[in-house]
Amino acid sequence: MLLLWDAGIIMNQRIESYLQDDKYDQLLAYIAGFFDGEGCIYINRWWDKRRGCYEYALNIEVSNTNPAPLKILKEIFGGKVKEKSRNSTKTNWRKAWKWVCKSRMSETFLEKMLPYLIIKQDEARLALEYRKTCEGKCFRKLTNCERDRRDFYYYTLSALKRKEYLV
Repeated sequence: MLLLWDAGIIMNQRIESYLQDDKYDQLLAYIAGFFDGEGCIYINRWWDKRRGCYEYALNIEVSNTNPAPLKILKEIFGGKVKEKSRNSTKTNWRKAWKWVCKSRMSETFLEKMLPYLIIKQDEARLALEYRKTCEGKCFRKLTNCERDRRDFYYYTLSALKRKEYLV
């Protein structure tokens, strides 16, 4: 049984043992299952006043009330772990944490997770397709064609999140 959420030195030793070749697939499968249940893939779109156009960024987010598995994600894939803000006044809710990675880091993460994903596999494939539109295009205004293509990915990924499942 994987006990990756143990604290301190024990957790670090277990992570390192799972990074060895013979256990690496087990670790990736664990992370993919955790991500399938607790994670989110989205394209952030915002208006840049200075450039007068929309900007886009691929983001991955995983939330949980226990920060230990999120620290594993940070250690292996980079990104940030931070406290998740709550808009609720409910006092009985526990503190929650989120791991966030963006752009190229998210691409690397999704490439590693793709063979193991079940629920988010279609979203991951689409997100990786989207990332191909971003190569070498930083810090410049997008053409209408590029903007339309990114809008397509933005809206399609959003629609995949509303997909109904039959039981």
